[in-house]
Amino acid sequence: MNVNPTSTPNRWLELAQVFLGACVFGFLFSLIDLGLLSQASDFYLRVPGLSVAGKFTCFIFDFGATFFLAFLFIGFFLLREKWLSLGAIVVLAQILFLYVTSWIMFYGMGVFLDLEGVRFLFYNYRQIVLHILQINPIIFFIALGAVFLTALLFYGIVKIAHVLYRAFVPKRLTGILSLLMVCCVVTVFLGAGRELASSRDEDLRRIMRFQVSPQLSILFSFFDRRRIPVEAESPLEWEWHEQVSLEDYQKREDARIKKHPVIIIVIESLRSDVLKDGRVMPYVYALTQESVYFPHAFSTSSHSDYADPSILSSHYPLRSLEHHYYPRKIPYPRVLLYDILKAFGYKTAIFSAQNESWGNMRHYLETGSLDVFFDATSAVESLYEPTQNTGFSEIFGGFENAGKVDDRIVIREANHWISSLKKEPFFIYFNFQRSHFPYTWPDSFHPTFEPFELNTKVQFGDYPEEMIPVMKNRYWNALSYIDQQIGGFFEFLKKRGLYDEAVLIVTGDTGQSFYEHEKDSCHGGPLYNTAVSIPLLIKTPNAIEKGRRDVFVQHTDVAPSVSRLLNLTPHPSFQGESVFDHQDLSRRPIFIVAQTNRAEQDAVIWKNFKLIYDHRSGQHALYDLTLDFEEKNNLFHTEPERAERLKNVLLEWRKMQLSYYQDAYKRKIYYPPKVKPLENLESEETLSPYATMPADRFS
Repeated sequence: MNVNPTSTPNRWLELAQVFLGACVFGFLFSLIDLGLLSQASDFYLRVPGLSVAGKFTCFIFDFGATFFLAFLFIGFFLLREKWLSLGAIVVLAQILFLYVTSWIMFYGMGVFLDLEGVRFLFYNYRQIVLHILQINPIIFFIALGAVFLTALLFYGIVKIAHVLYRAFVPKRLTGILSLLMVCCVVTVFLGAGRELASSRDEDLRRIMRFQVSPQLSILFSFFDRRRIPVEAESPLEWEWHEQVSLEDYQKREDARIKKHPVIIIVIESLRSDVLKDGRVMPYVYALTQESVYFPHAFSTSSHSDYADPSILSSHYPLRSLEHHYYPRKIPYPRVLLYDILKAFGYKTAIFSAQNESWGNMRHYLETGSLDVFFDATSAVESLYEPTQNTGFSEIFGGFENAGKVDDRIVIREANHWISSLKKEPFFIYFNFQRSHFPYTWPDSFHPTFEPFELNTKVQFGDYPEEMIPVMKNRYWNALSYIDQQIGGFFEFLKKRGLYDEAVLIVTGDTGQSFYEHEKDSCHGGPLYNTAVSIPLLIKTPNAIEKGRRDVFVQHTDVAPSVSRLLNLTPHPSFQGESVFDHQDLSRRPIFIVAQTNRAEQDAVIWKNFKLIYDHRSGQHALYDLTLDFEEKNNLFHTEPERAERLKNVLLEWRKMQLSYYQDAYKRKIYYPPKVKPLENLESEETLSPYATMPADRFS
């Protein structure tokens, strides 16, 4: 019996070949990264104060990240001779698309995509693509073209390297060269790793995570994970409430409730200084005269997917170490305001101009208690287009869209629904969106703030600073259009005899920045007041209570306050306070969080002081909001005792929030813990009175 012997592949030789190929790719792409970085102002070699060893460490880790990814890719596909297979092409296309997208983001915002940014793209890719197509389609096609060219470059390098290797490198030298390369790489990495481990310079870690290369940002963020803080010496005390069924709550409160209509109006990016007079929003400004008006209100976050649900749930949005995308099956207790009202016989509805799938908010909002859920995916009309008509909404109008339906359509649908009711009490949550960047209005509306024409391409969070006056005018015009729709809705309520009896809330989801702080524009970024300070208006039934109140309140206070106006005891799940309980609201701290690819920050406000902690830089900032609402003078090092106390308060709150949501037993038995008012953080004589808060706080 004849057996044809087959040559057994030399696995060590193949491994050595892969190793050498990965080294070549690592070095070449590191040089490409250096070349692309040299065109940017955020080039790490230009960072003042960063040592030569630190800069060398950045380059070496960039090489290492590229080497690691190339080693995996070459080893998995090329050794199997499947490098032109469909799987290899798909994987390579995804890697290159992320690579190019990360570079586009870097040139726009100064940071590369990390793991959080990749998750953000994954959960919102459909809406992001359509948003880019509407705002600036050129970027999208540049990205596709760059992916194609990079793929050709990759293919060319592989082919050339393969030919040169077979022509000039004898097999017997492969093992020797690989061994020498291993020794060199290990030696260099040990030195670079020692520099990183011994460095106390937070700038080095921040630069390596966000400003060296796309591949290093992803790998570094994978290993540089956030941790739940340890115990801190904090004066915080906590209230724990056991969960109760809505049936039991309804039976306990049924004899007390006064069934007024409840209407909550949330306006996209409404910063607090818009209502300093009636120029921009005359109808909403007039409402400040007949409402309880809080000019010093704060969002729970600088981004909408965290801020919006807090208004209805009275829960802080910090639930995980990374950005929390609401799962289809919510694993923790939540009782939204309309869940409670539904138990008392209310008709309930959401009418939103945005796509509520953003950040998976729809999963959180759909509790089974809504009679109507209308958002941008419900509308039969096409997406509205920005004033720079790109024509893309005609192509994608029938798609589950990123964008917005006109606020006028939202009002129209709500009016039809209210008209169909038969004397039942009702709850409506509105979300108006024309004031979202790039601030648009329909052709039928005549804007009053000029100039407003865009003479250059703009992106969210990135436009030339000389465009600030134009962008502010566009912002004000968009708000004026929303105000016009709100005014028409108020007239509708008055004609039906519903306005006087209604509990009416008007607020913003977030604020809006216009480069008041370095590169910070729009929202979703750092927790400066420009991005999180919002107005809060509460019109009580028949205006039995009204007037301006200069005290800090927050989104989490809306649901408890509405409950009180309906003569209900606030639900035990709420983490906020009723503003009508006549307690000293200044005694309790309020908290804010941002978890996006633009910022990872926590903040606490207590009395007139605000402390911000940046997780990426490890830096704190302390501001006296009475004297410095624009947050220009950091007092963290000049008032160390106060800073340390607020730092401990913030750490303790973060620890309790995260530990609750990671504890399955607590989530099954209790609602999220509620902070008790602080009594003895500092003496009264050191505090500035709220009466000195300026009416117009942003210049």
